[in-house]
Amino acid sequence: MKNEKRDFFRDMSFSGKMIVIYIMCVIIPMIVVSIFYYFITRSKVNALNAEEVENSVLHAKGSVQAIIDRALLVSDLIYSDDDIYDNLSLYEGDGKSQIRSAGALDSRILSYIIADTLERIEIYSSNEYLYRSTVLKKMSDVKGEKWLGDFLSADKNANMLAYYDDSINRYQISILRKMNKKKHDDESNILKLDLSLADISRALYMYSEKCNIYLVGGSNVIALRKYDSSLPEYEYNIGDELNTNDNNIIFRELDFPSGYKVAAVYNPKNAPGMFAAETITFIVIIFFILFLSSIVIVMITNSQTTKLNRLTECALKIQQGIFETVDDKDMGKDEIGTLARGINDAIVKINSLINEVYKERIKNTEIEKAHYKAKLSALQGQVNPHFMFNIFEVMRMNALRKRDRELAGILKNISKMFRRLISWKEDMITLEEEMVFVNAFIDVQSYSMDDEVTVNISVDDEAKQCLLPKMSVQIFVENAFLHGLESISKNKMFSLNAHASGDRLCIEICDNGEGFDKALLEAINSGSVDNYPENTGVGIKNVITRLKLYFDNEFTLHVSSAAYEKTQIRLTLPVKYQ
Repeated sequence: MKNEKRDFFRDMSFSGKMIVIYIMCVIIPMIVVSIFYYFITRSKVNALNAEEVENSVLHAKGSVQAIIDRALLVSDLIYSDDDIYDNLSLYEGDGKSQIRSAGALDSRILSYIIADTLERIEIYSSNEYLYRSTVLKKMSDVKGEKWLGDFLSADKNANMLAYYDDSINRYQISILRKMNKKKHDDESNILKLDLSLADISRALYMYSEKCNIYLVGGSNVIALRKYDSSLPEYEYNIGDELNTNDNNIIFRELDFPSGYKVAAVYNPKNAPGMFAAETITFIVIIFFILFLSSIVIVMITNSQTTKLNRLTECALKIQQGIFETVDDKDMGKDEIGTLARGINDAIVKINSLINEVYKERIKNTEIEKAHYKAKLSALQGQVNPHFMFNIFEVMRMNALRKRDRELAGILKNISKMFRRLISWKEDMITLEEEMVFVNAFIDVQSYSMDDEVTVNISVDDEAKQCLLPKMSVQIFVENAFLHGLESISKNKMFSLNAHASGDRLCIEICDNGEGFDKALLEAINSGSVDNYPENTGVGIKNVITRLKLYFDNEFTLHVSSAAYEKTQIRLTLPVKYQ
């Protein structure tokens, strides 16, 4: 029977397996638990929740009442302070007296502010003789305010009002009190204490875990709220009228002021908690469902484990470059079996590609590599003789013309040096090694020109370590002397500067000779060796070709030329080190 079940699951589609898991492990447990939970525990949990909400309302009421009582205590202290009445009764004196009186009122009254209980304390006076200050305001400034009208119409010495304050664009709760202990015939003063809404909100929040708690004013209008966003159907906004017919609302009236209450709105359907007996039964049922679900999941898992292990082993071998087919025995007809057979077909094709296409590609790569190597060798072969011919031809002509032993000695020493350096070896050398060729060439050319050339060479230390193709600088130096400076008779100037900046090596070669032919100049600056005029710029053409082989298009070569004024060659290369 067990094997038959395994065969059944083996051939079941993957979506079918997921449906079985979903029904057996999610739907059935949820239905069983929900029905049991609903019918057995609903009434008891609701009763327990109502009791907890009742306690929350009582605690919230006590906290809010304590805040109001502290504010009332401050109002009593201010109401009984004779110094405050003395300053409010000032009707004569100069401006300094008025300023001192206003300052004394500010200092006296602000000292009564209790942290986190009051936001502001203000006294509105009908005494127009007094100066306005932080605390002292003119009654005429708020004559049209609704809160003042509501307080006066209530005809009480003290009251608490919740209202929308236009001056601060939000709701405010204030305690208002008439300052009539020493009432003057022409004097009317009202003390206004703005309660800290943040302090009241914190008091409501502390007990709002299981319900939404509100501070409700007269006519059951919401004055302040702190609600739980998980109960949106029971949410009220400030200024809304509370529905007193709702059975899920609990009220507790404040001692002061009259008509103000703390209200809790709760949803009995979301009430948590269970009694001990129901909890034990609930746990037993949960374990039974988990046991049943585990059996189903294990049966399905066992039918797939072997196949997945084979696929995993195959994937690991592929990562190591070993392309062996998967043993598809007993793989079945489900998605995993189809995947295994598809992988086998892919592996067969990959092996075929490796044996045919990949080997052919390697062969072509080797051919291409040999081609570039031969091409590079041919370019090198063009450069070396060209360089040697120019050097020794110049020396030979000068030796014949001058007939001196000094030139013979120079020729002997330079010949020894070039016999050591002429072996090509590595095509990429440092700029420091390249300058050996360049300096030797400049010494010979300076000698041939009777030292009429002013030479200036500057190469920084970092640039000396940069790599570049051998004789790529020497060719441009040679061109400056042989095709530029030989055409002028005096004031011959030559300079070579090289520096490394960031990831670029910059080499500048300047002379004041004849300059470049226009066609050759345009061909060099175009960046294409195919544009060179025939039989011109052979050495430079070879250098550019070799630079392209080593640096692709990451180098730049620009030549500017003004005949007998300044010819500048600027070569920039990517910085490379040994």
